[in-house]
Amino acid sequence: MTREALKNALVVTIFGYSAPTSDRDAISIMSDAWGRPAQRQFELFEMIDIRPRDEVRATWERFIFSGHYRVQTSFSDSFLAIHPRRSIEAFLNQYIGANFLEGNRTSEAQTLDQLHNWFRPLLEAEQSATEKR
Repeated sequence: MTREALKNALVVTIFGYSAPTSDRDAISIMSDAWGRPAQRQFELFEMIDIRPRDEVRATWERFIFSGHYRVQTSFSDSFLAIHPRRSIEAFLNQYIGANFLEGNRTSEAQTLDQLHNWFRPLLEAEQSATEKR
């Protein structure tokens, strides 16, 4: 992820990265791009990690504004998996418009190929709709 993408992100999802203190450079780059949590009061920071919730939150505290975070132990429970291909649209509806969308949960894929196969019809429908414009 580029610094500019992180700077402009509404939702960030971290997959199993424990942000060790020895990785100061990565954390510094992320902190500079993300900014102070008080400046990110409308954004969502989501972490997918099998560690205890309090431990995960403490690791990423420098990126979290108040209660604007989610900790999940499984990708299938993440915002990305519940709202695939429409996560930002769902985020804006839920957190800005107070309109909770049902979602379209991804399959319980065991492999990346299975997940790709599940997404393929969604991508093809979007490409078809874009070509018709």
